[in-house]
Amino acid sequence: DQDIRNLRPFLPTDRAIRSRIALLHRDGKVAVLTEGFAGARDPDVSFDAATILFAGRRKASDRWTIYETALDGSRLRQTVDLLEDCLDPIYLPDGRILFSRFTKKTKSPEAALFACRPDGSELQRLTFHFGIDLGASLLQDGRVLFTNWRYNEKLGRWFPRLFTISSDGTGVTAIREALSGPDAR
Repeated sequence: DQDIRNLRPFLPTDRAIRSRIALLHRDGKVAVLTEGFAGARDPDVSFDAATILFAGRRKASDRWTIYETALDGSRLRQTVDLLEDCLDPIYLPDGRILFSRFTKKTKSPEAALFACRPDGSELQRLTFHFGIDLGASLLQDGRVLFTNWRYNEKLGRWFPRLFTISSDGTGVTAIREALSGPDAR
């Protein structure tokens, strides 16, 4: 099997079980927003700072899925209901959300970026790379920066590549290829 040690923090594993999303108030008080979850990770605050998207598991045996909650912990709702693990949600300027959706069509993990409306409708696949697309971040110009991890059979390791993409799925541009240089020999 492929060595995934350098990918483990990013995969939908049990490592984030017992993790929580919390809000630290100015007075020093801490409010846990994901009480009752087996694990929560990858928070993203909305543009108006009223809500937070995050990946969560209600029970340790559940798959990772995308939730949204108000900053006070109220109005908790599941935004995406898919059969695969979903991580790294972010808000997009057009009102949609973007996230990584894991599939396992081969013996190695694969993930692509998807976008949908906040109610989970109009699901659209945005990336079609081999490997794992993760770590999406919104840039000031509206493009999305993300990392694609691709396995190099020759070296027996996963390597990251940085890309940008428009939120409609067009304009995929490689920023940095890590498969060149001394590591590629």
